[in-house]
Amino acid sequence: MTNGDQNSSGRDCAKSTSAFQLESFIPYRIVALGRSMGLVLSSEYEDEFGLSMPEWRTLAIIGQYEEVTATQVVAETPMDKVAVSRASARLVEKGLVERNQREEDRRSVLMRLTDDGRQIFDEIARRVLATERLMLSRLTTEEQDVLHQLLSKVSMVVDTLDAGDGHESP
Repeated sequence: MTNGDQNSSGRDCAKSTSAFQLESFIPYRIVALGRSMGLVLSSEYEDEFGLSMPEWRTLAIIGQYEEVTATQVVAETPMDKVAVSRASARLVEKGLVERNQREEDRRSVLMRLTDDGRQIFDEIARRVLATERLMLSRLTTEEQDVLHQLLSKVSMVVDTLDAGDGHESP
């Protein structure tokens, strides 16, 4: 049964003749890399600042745009309305975000960073950008640009598939 290969538990295992190999499957590699990168980056905001990933993402979008609605945060992140609502409520409780009703539409609430929220956002942003530079340090500037372009192209295709154009996920 063995051809000398070992699985992750160290057991000998024979390779299948299947054309499918999980470790070569691009969606798997992207998800696995994203998870690993997320774990490394989360230490920049969880340990010292006590922010969860949804809280950081919400804080980051508010910091990026100065003043946003929850709907805008949902549109800019891979989070649903419930996750954004919970994260923004916790950020308000922590004194990092304030909410104000919009004058033109009382149903809509604008969120903005408090002074403390701005300081924390700026510090975390500085740290995660430094970590990103380290993660990409083996790539040239040109390779980093190509990586951004390729990710954008794949994202556009995935967005059309996610929009329900008749294709089904494997």
